[in-house]
Amino acid sequence: MLAGLRESRVVATGTAPGTGPGDPLVDGPWIDDLLPGGRVRIAALPALDAGAPDRDLLAALSAAYPDEVVLVQRGRWLEAAGPDPVEVRSARDYVLGRYEDIILDRTLPPRALASQFLERLALLRSGEPFGRPRPEPVVADTVVARWAGPVAVGAAAALGLAALLAAGVAARRRAAAAAALGREERARATAELAALDAAILDDAVVGDRAAAAAERRDTAYALLEHAREPGEFRVAREAAEQGRALLSGRGR
Repeated sequence: MLAGLRESRVVATGTAPGTGPGDPLVDGPWIDDLLPGGRVRIAALPALDAGAPDRDLLAALSAAYPDEVVLVQRGRWLEAAGPDPVEVRSARDYVLGRYEDIILDRTLPPRALASQFLERLALLRSGEPFGRPRPEPVVADTVVARWAGPVAVGAAAALGLAALLAAGVAARRRAAAAAALGREERARATAELAALDAAILDDAVVGDRAAAAAERRDTAYALLEHAREPGEFRVAREAAEQGRALLSGRGR
């Protein structure tokens, strides 16, 4: 295996992983497309038979390539190591948790798990693990509307100007109140999403609940992106709260 990886970034032995149609798991430009720089070694082996001894290939291969990501795939199971262990472990757990049902119940293209792992690792390294920019932090409004008018001449003109100014003041107060409520709701939604992000990256929960929570998070980000009114920010926050409830086992 070590000799093969010196010649190629991918070595597959025995029956190639994956039972469905698709591109073969071999070295190629697809690795660089998914993981910029392409510093990875992939060892793919068939699944172990029940009771068969398992050699710790990951330790030996990662010792030989300490500055590169090493991915060992046995059938439909992944093990990984690399110079950034937190991101590598998170990417590996994300793939096994997010696609648990597919891995167990469906046919897989040969390079499906490896490509999902590399794509997720690249997102984690970029600081955008959710595939879209995070919301901008809330900034207090600094623009204040200014009113001015000519000096009223005569009682009628004075009364008209007073009525106009009163209407303007009332309108500004209503707008300021609505803006303050919107800022408050946006701040609450942003805080809830940050808490959900941290809970998902904690990797304490995997499987269907983790996948469902990730979907709620993506929904909440999409809602927050387009929200303009307090009620719309509230809906985004509620979606994030549902995601946290799913991770804690309270949601459905």
